[in-house]
Amino acid sequence: MQDNLQRVADEQLKKAIRELESQGDAAQLARNIHQVRKRMKMLRGLLRLMRGELPKSVYRDENACFRDTARLLAGARDAQVLVDTYDTLIASCDDSDEKLALAPLRELLEQERQTMLHVDGTTDKRMREAAATLRSARQRVPGWQLRKPGFGALAAGLQQTYGSGRRAFAGAYDTWQDSDFHEWRKAVKYHWYHSRLLERLWPPVLKVRVDTLKELSELLGDDHDLTVLRETLSNHQQASVEQRMTLERLAKARQEVLRARARQLGQLLYADPPKPLRKRFKAYWHAQAASA
Repeated sequence: MQDNLQRVADEQLKKAIRELESQGDAAQLARNIHQVRKRMKMLRGLLRLMRGELPKSVYRDENACFRDTARLLAGARDAQVLVDTYDTLIASCDDSDEKLALAPLRELLEQERQTMLHVDGTTDKRMREAAATLRSARQRVPGWQLRKPGFGALAAGLQQTYGSGRRAFAGAYDTWQDSDFHEWRKAVKYHWYHSRLLERLWPPVLKVRVDTLKELSELLGDDHDLTVLRETLSNHQQASVEQRMTLERLAKARQEVLRARARQLGQLLYADPPKPLRKRFKAYWHAQAASA
């Protein structure tokens, strides 16, 4: 288990460093930053899976390292997401007059995206800084020593993360608050990463779970992007009241659709209480080990 942990971490760090050091136009830089931030989330998910059996200092320091690296790169990526989210939302609008009325908002978002990518070379500087940080982190991976072998190394992390997601699922539909859906989204992502890592235990069954978690993660990601778009433009001085109200209405209508589908998937994926889910994965683990 320890060798697999270190191998996966090393692979993700190596790919992230390569993406940060590669050259390209503004669009390519945005794609690379997006990939690196996803890898930081995956690495934090890996740490969470093994949290109970890693030294506390390792978990604390490495989790902070990957969190801060993702934050360092957030500005440029978030600006790109706002443009993409606006485009997707407007493409779903059937009213040509509303599309025309909202067109100036895209210009505002595009201007801010260009500023984030190019002003004073900030993005390039941050990418170089992030690459240096991750090179140091990669050298520390051999020090990730687990206290338990086998399934025992990940059982607590698997159960805890799944349980957090199950509670967040219930909370989101109880309050219907944007922030609660965002919390559920984060928990879903971690459980998705964990399920991907364990998919080899029983591929025909777990691939379905992994694919469904991916769909749920994307639904909640789209929902969160619409929340950020609404919040960004609701406070924008160059957006008129009419434009803000129209976009708010369109975005909320789309979020209703996304959340309805997310609820259906959540009911399937979070049907089990945490302990039975852990026991089921443990059974898969031992069955796979016996057949190896």
